[in-house]
Amino acid sequence: VRRRMADGSPNDRAYAHALARRYFYDRNVTVEAMVEMLGETSDPLIARLLELVVQEPARTGRGLTVSQRDYEKNYWPYVADVLIELEKGDLGESPAPRRPSLRRIVWSSVLFLVMVAGALEHLGRFVQYLRNEEGSMFARSFSLAMGTFLAVLAVLVLRAILHFIRLRTQLRGDLRGDV
Repeated sequence: VRRRMADGSPNDRAYAHALARRYFYDRNVTVEAMVEMLGETSDPLIARLLELVVQEPARTGRGLTVSQRDYEKNYWPYVADVLIELEKGDLGESPAPRRPSLRRIVWSSVLFLVMVAGALEHLGRFVQYLRNEEGSMFARSFSLAMGTFLAVLAVLVLRAILHFIRLRTQLRGDLRGDV
């Protein structure tokens, strides 16, 4: 028997908390089951739980995995915050976002600069091919595609940097008592 969410009552949070414990601790509930059972919620705390479940980094298997240390340092604190708030039922609130570190902002900025430099190099080469009417069609296409790709990535990284800076300054203001 499948139980659907009836938005907003403390039982929904208790049910979501029970499912989350089964997912994170017992590992006997799948991501698909979590999304199917909780996906129609309008509760921001349960929605945050679902985001964390869907974005959980792989720790085993093939491909990109994270170490246990990285998992516990960079992912688990967010899960723990949500589980604590879910346990409170109706009194639980969506946890405040964590303040991005200055190191994250600096390294993101370095990544942004590298991507901009790569995009400018490829797009400059493309323009040079057009002006001198040299280079094969493949070389022109490749330069244009790589330049465009790196430019789009640079814009996305810039948006993330601006978001980190905004979040960092907002949380600094909240810590001082400013509103």
